[in-house]
Amino acid sequence: MTHHNNFQKILKQSLIISLVAILFDAIIHFLFSLPMETFGYFIIKFIIYFIYSILFFKFYELAFKKIEFIPILIGG
Repeated sequence: MTHHNNFQKILKQSLIISLVAILFDAIIHFLFSLPMETFGYFIIKFIIYFIYSILFFKFYELAFKKIEFIPILIGG
């Protein structure tokens, strides 16, 4: 697999992790937070989760020479 394909895979998986995390966070805030957080709050958190996931995937790839979705998802 080329470096370009690896990075596309990392981006796709990071996007999935970020979306799942934000969805979970939004549901928790909707149920237990009054008043509800702002849309900007969730956008900033999404960006932070996305960048963190990319960095974590790159670290994992460098350390173990492979990319595995489940350990990264659990680590996130």
